[in-house]
Amino acid sequence: MEAMNRKIIFFDIDGTLLTKEKTILNSTKYAINALQKKGDIVAIATGRAPSMFVHIARELNINTYIALNGQLVVHQGEIMQNNLLDKEMIQDITDLAYANQHVVGFGNKDNFLISHANHIYAERSFKHLKLPYPDVDPRCFYDVGVNQLNLFCTREEEGLYKATFPNYQFIRWGDFGADVLPKDVSKVVGIKLLIERLQIHLDDCYAFGDGENDIQMLTFIKNSVAMANGVPEVKVVSNYIAPSCDNHGIFTGLKRLQLIG
Repeated sequence: MEAMNRKIIFFDIDGTLLTKEKTILNSTKYAINALQKKGDIVAIATGRAPSMFVHIARELNINTYIALNGQLVVHQGEIMQNNLLDKEMIQDITDLAYANQHVVGFGNKDNFLISHANHIYAERSFKHLKLPYPDVDPRCFYDVGVNQLNLFCTREEEGLYKATFPNYQFIRWGDFGADVLPKDVSKVVGIKLLIERLQIHLDDCYAFGDGENDIQMLTFIKNSVAMANGVPEVKVVSNYIAPSCDNHGIFTGLKRLQLIG
């Protein structure tokens, strides 16, 4: 258990910890290190699978994270939550996707695989993330548990899926990618579990984010910070707007909150 007055700070990755070029500013590295030296807990809160951010976590020495939009919660190497999708849900989505020449990604605690090779929407999405195209295995979910699906289609094409599956949510992250999860899943679910287990009061929680999948997190956590490059919805629900991810927003935001000197 953690000390009751210890603070925890949650950071989204893309557009928050990372610049638009997917690099980490030296000022961000300094700020994260300063928090850790104080004894505060630094946590990643992301829609990515761990295999897609392990290099970032290593560079920043972060070993606590909410991954796959709350489906996976890990603290100092200990898995606290590992919620898997129902295989019927996976089959529903993949059947419709394949019928419409769309591809699906499958994320879990160990890997991220994709249903088809060389699909233009997926290629553009991973090029944007500056990550290699995932290994292809369209039947992986028969053999392994899956925490989250990724659907690669345009915003307009996504409408078909929303109309067909009203009990699922499609969380957009770019022009061609969307996270697919049950309606009741979010980063907040994972955050609640983590802070309860660590006995950290909500007043000692802080969060930084910029995207659609950060809205619930920034609404739930009182000490919320939106990046200037964020979508309008996150700015509305946040207490403070920091400079952009490219303009030392993490360092400036933490200093403004008096979390670092």
